[in-house]
Amino acid sequence: MDQTESTPMNFVQRKLPWIIGGVALVFFLLTMSQSVTTSSLPVIGKVTGWDWSPSIQAPVFYLLTLPISFLSISSQPGAMNVLTVILAALTLFNLAKAVSLLPHDRTRDQRVREQSDFSLLSSPLAWVPPIFAALICGLQLSFWEHATSATGEMIDLLMFAYLIRCLLEYRIGENEKWMTRFAFLYGASITNNWAMIAYFPLFLGAVIWIKGIAFFQGRFLLKSTFLGLLGLGLYLLLPVLLSGQYPDSGGIWDYLKLQLGNQKVVLTGFKRSVVLILSLTSIVPVVAIGVRWPSTFGDTSAAGAMLTNFMFKLIHMVFLAVCIWVAFDPPFSPRVRGLGLPFLSFYFLGALAVGYYSGYAL
Repeated sequence: MDQTESTPMNFVQRKLPWIIGGVALVFFLLTMSQSVTTSSLPVIGKVTGWDWSPSIQAPVFYLLTLPISFLSISSQPGAMNVLTVILAALTLFNLAKAVSLLPHDRTRDQRVREQSDFSLLSSPLAWVPPIFAALICGLQLSFWEHATSATGEMIDLLMFAYLIRCLLEYRIGENEKWMTRFAFLYGASITNNWAMIAYFPLFLGAVIWIKGIAFFQGRFLLKSTFLGLLGLGLYLLLPVLLSGQYPDSGGIWDYLKLQLGNQKVVLTGFKRSVVLILSLTSIVPVVAIGVRWPSTFGDTSAAGAMLTNFMFKLIHMVFLAVCIWVAFDPPFSPRVRGLGLPFLSFYFLGALAVGYYSGYAL
């Protein structure tokens, strides 16, 4: 029997994410761009053939949009926007699902209050965090812009969201299918999104943290490595196609080096200080969620326990307030400090943190 299916799930885990995804789909369809925008022009130009220069980036996006290229030219921009809306709705579905699967046994207070299976939030207001997180993410200006116009960013964010969901689903049921999907998709996502190379140490650490000593089993390592390399094989897709279409312009190896070189240029072109600032309101709050804090820190007195509880509550509320604030694009937000790049994954992580810390507040 599927371990995940045998796990008790309630309305918040099973039905609410679909409702949120459906509402998001309607909202984004109603607010969808009805024409080509300046931000979507380069992407739509590649799909429609307006831009004749060969595309050597984003093989996953190429495969996803390949059917659209067979439509009439007049309908292709609209179809691209509709596809983007669907991807955005699925992203919020996975965000809501991930929030509902977050553990709420990280602090002593949570362990006292939360006695449910797998430490999922079970209070009468457990529906609030997934909705709140989806609102914070879905109504954030950068996310909405890329959700209603075909810029190519939403497929990257959907894969990012699904990878996080895979880890949380595995924590609940320990069903290996989630790790199988994770390994292959991570490899594929790297070929489409340079940022996944930078995220690799964090995701690797998360897998080790969740799997424990089982991570080092030879069978698991071999299987995961094989699936990851299989996903990375998509690096060869566009070079193979282009070398066949333009044999005089270069071979497979030339196109592959150009593809990898472009990713390297982007990765090494950022100031570490900018990434550090942006991570303080996205990566750091999420990493803190993964830590199961001890009940005491040496001082077992009543005053020491009260001080510890107060500090935990204060830190959690600061994280919640800052992550909400970032969604409104203060001077230290990705939209302002991102050097022209959207950094949607940072907004997604911030919304995920909002979901957890709002659940803590409840």
